[in-house]
Amino acid sequence: MVETTVPEYHYRGFKDHQLRWARSTRDSRKLGYLGLGITYAVPWAMMTCIASGLALWSFFC
Repeated sequence: MVETTVPEYHYRGFKDHQLRWARSTRDSRKLGYLGLGITYAVPWAMMTCIASGLALWSFFC
């Protein structure tokens, strides 16, 4: 039987895990690393909110 668990993360542990994951991706797939800016939507979503002047619609699209 295969069992999968997800450890409880606090912010610091989560951030460290994400940084470690990004570094290993960068080292193993040099060209694939360039696409991470498109893959991670949070920076794009934040820029949309700021560019729209924090309009209400930008929080839901």
